[in-house]
Amino acid sequence: MQLTDEAIEALREHGWIKGSVWSPEGYCVLGALQSAARNSWLNCYGYGPGSRQQRETAMQIASMKLTEVVRALQVVLHEHGFPGDSVVDWNDKHAHDVDEVIGVLKLTGERMDQQTE
Repeated sequence: MQLTDEAIEALREHGWIKGSVWSPEGYCVLGALQSAARNSWLNCYGYGPGSRQQRETAMQIASMKLTEVVRALQVVLHEHGFPGDSVVDWNDKHAHDVDEVIGVLKLTGERMDQQTE
């Protein structure tokens, strides 16, 4: 499962918000992606056995995946007319509802799938 899919799950389960990365009401798009990356890391080694080096490597991989997804998200936003580079700015000032955010995350996941083919 891609980080975008896990972020979509987080938004559907917990809700979407503006103005903060996380709150009891949900996540912004970046917060949902960060949560997905954190879960990816925890599922690898965060709670299980493994050396400190293995856990640190898993954390670095999760961080690189998050960076890759955010860059792809920025490209998708540009392709759809958003002139800025800030995903947070888009989330807080331009996104209208959770369905729009989920749609953009789906397009981002599709773009990433095409890049790996």
